[in-house]
Parts: sequence; structure tokens; C-alpha cells
Amino acid sequence: MSTHVLWISDCPLLSYVVFIAADHGNAEQMLDKKGKANPAHTYNQVPFIVLGVDKGVSLRKNLTIGDLAPSALQLRGIEKPASWNRQSCFEGEHKWDDKHRKIMRLILDGYGSRKDSNGNAMALAAEKLGKPLHMDRWMTGEDGAIATLADASGTSTSETLQLPSCR
Repeated sequence: MSTHVLWISDCPLLSYVVFIAADHGNAEQMLDKKGKANPAHTYNQVPFIVLGVDKGVSLRKNLTIGDLAPSALQLRGIEKPASWNRQSCFEGEHKWDDKHRKIMRLILDGYGSRKDSNGNAMALAAEKLGKPLHMDRWMTGEDGAIATLADASGTSTSETLQLPSCR
């Protein structure tokens, strides 16, 4: 039996557009202020990364995971249904028309963003590895990635301010 490993960073070389996003946070805040386990979802912003699009393409602000489907349709040159209330993640007008474009969507469960390294599983992993994780490098544009932070699923910037604190 043959095993072939495909690295995410290689996917654009195979004409894939790769979306990487998270639905909510948790791993960035595994401990509460008292040092006890925090299994709850957090409302911290989450990564929103796209690999494999044309140079010069940028992302809108205030994104959520709900913007993935309209973005995939735009990449394939397909109009989104009028009933959809979310928009493509891409800023400006881009006309793509490859209805057979290969698209990969990776949804990370519980991968939020937080500067504080206390109780932050990703910061701890990067420290042990001795270098930034792929996610961190893609957030800075490595491998041609475009990236921003997005709102956790079910929140918007204005709603986040009204939610009970998980921090």
C-alpha cells in the first residue's frame, strides 16, 4: 500500500484554493485566570486564511466562517443565491469563472487567537517546536497566504461586546 502525504502549503501548486478558518476559540485559552481547565468555547477572534489565490487579492474585514460558501461560489464564477445574507471574503470585484476550480476548506474546531501565552496551547506548541506554527506563518503571509482575524461563529464585532466574558 502506497501512502502519499499532501502538505497544505503544496495545494496551491496543484491549483487548489485552500480556506482555513475556525468556528470558535478554545485552544488559545485552555486555562482560566485561576489556572483551572477551561473547556468552554471562547469568543476570541479566529484565523481566516486563504492560500492559492491571485496576487493582489485581499480579504474584507469583519469576516466569519459564514463567508466561506459565498467565497467558494465567487471563485467558481457562480452567483450566490439571493437568500444568502453573507458575502464573499474577497475585497473588491474579482471575476473568476472556473466552475471546476478545486477548493479545499479546513475548519479548525476551537482554534482562536490570543496574544497572551498563559494557557495558550498553540503558543506552547510553537515554543516547544522552537519556531512559529504553520498557522502563525500563514497569518503573516508566508506561502502567498492572505489572512485576517475573523469573528467566532455566531458573533459579530458588536455582539462580542455584549457577550458574557469567557476570559
